[in-house]
Amino acid sequence: MKSPILFIALFASLGLAQPASAAPRPNVLLIMVDDLNGEVGCYGSKSAKTPSLDAFAGTAVRFTRAYCQAPLCNPSRTSMLTGLRPDTVGVVDNNTHFRWKKADALTLPQQFRAAGWRAEAFGKIFHGGSIPVEDGASWDRGPGTGKPLPKPSVPKSKPGRQRTDNPWDAWGPIPGGDTAAGDGNYARAAVAAMKRLKDAPFFLAVGFKKPHAPLNAPEKYFAMHSPQTSDLPTSFRYPDEPPVPYLPANALRPNFDLFGPQRTVTGTRDEALSARAAYAACVSYIDAQCGLVLDALDQLKLRDNTIVVFVSDNGFHLGEHGLWSKMTLLEESLRVPLMIRAPEIAPGVSDRVVELLDIYPTVLDLAGLPPAPHAEGRSLAPLLRQPDRDWPHPAFSQLPLQERLPGGARITEEMGGRSVHFDRWHYVAWTGGVEALFDMKSDPWQMQNLVAKPEHAATLARMRTLLKEHAAGGAPPKPQS
Repeated sequence: MKSPILFIALFASLGLAQPASAAPRPNVLLIMVDDLNGEVGCYGSKSAKTPSLDAFAGTAVRFTRAYCQAPLCNPSRTSMLTGLRPDTVGVVDNNTHFRWKKADALTLPQQFRAAGWRAEAFGKIFHGGSIPVEDGASWDRGPGTGKPLPKPSVPKSKPGRQRTDNPWDAWGPIPGGDTAAGDGNYARAAVAAMKRLKDAPFFLAVGFKKPHAPLNAPEKYFAMHSPQTSDLPTSFRYPDEPPVPYLPANALRPNFDLFGPQRTVTGTRDEALSARAAYAACVSYIDAQCGLVLDALDQLKLRDNTIVVFVSDNGFHLGEHGLWSKMTLLEESLRVPLMIRAPEIAPGVSDRVVELLDIYPTVLDLAGLPPAPHAEGRSLAPLLRQPDRDWPHPAFSQLPLQERLPGGARITEEMGGRSVHFDRWHYVAWTGGVEALFDMKSDPWQMQNLVAKPEHAATLARMRTLLKEHAAGGAPPKPQS
């Protein structure tokens, strides 16, 4: 088996990754954030203060129903950047490096390196973490470059034992300006790289770690937000309220990151409101860093020849259904902001169902590079050019077993499962044999399970077939409208 680097050299020497036309090669700017849900002004949040992202949305195509393949950092990011579903690439947790499973996987930045682009990364693009899951073969400069691939390791924790401490269950301001936290430094490093690379085509990725817990950001962003009850979602439940009756028990996994089982006292209502305000502060902090990077494109006169993708790896619960953090098969955990701006593409809004898996073939398509035969997504270029066109494609997500989560929480086998979104419908099948069907048009908060409703029997059967065929590895049938 060829090494990834040798494969790139061969790929380039054969001319397989050269642009399809002689047009100027566009730059690519990939902005990734961590655990961002729909709490952004342009996505309808009434409490968010995100002027930079709201302004960017007015110049891009904003997707309102983009879904991750797995609501956890490593599997989602690996899937997005390799073009492979979590099961295909073999990454379903935060502790597996994708090259342990597929050493010759060809990542999106590798495609651009092979075609002559300079690829650099700053911040969190792949998962990082304690392994760490970085990929030096993807970058000319970035996390993991010049370092050997980590060797597979066995978790140090003894079977059956759980960590009960939880450093993520915290929030509050930190002293200093934007560079007092890492994300401010990543933004400034990305701007410096754009200045250095402005005369050559670049693939530049900048990854911000917020609003991932712990919910800390510089003081001025906390001053912008105060705890309030006026913006609570319809499905919100305080930590001291009983479990919701309208969802199956399999859906209600233990909280982690925030208000997890490590707490000896149930979180108070004031704490819940403060945590939501802290999350909003972290989002405002990230918005400012995105603004710095996006403004640099204009200042360097690079905007008209740069493809920009803004995306989060997964969503995040902020008390909806009494849940906090990610790792569910519900809307708040799976749906993410996705905005794409590209040369000669008019701004707009698309309500069609898309997957983060689609980013890989989309960026290749927009840059004029040949499609990647291995990619399991599809190019969104047709939707970018006509956001309201027919798009009869489902989005699949999965929630695998997770033995170890912060604070002693764990996802049992019965809580795992798979889901499919298509058109207005969302169907979930948990491993424990429980299922749910939601009409996202009439019930966006997922508070009415329609599985037992006779009038939805045909839709339920269709969604079951979609998920069954996908899980079996076959091509999903085209759903009926």
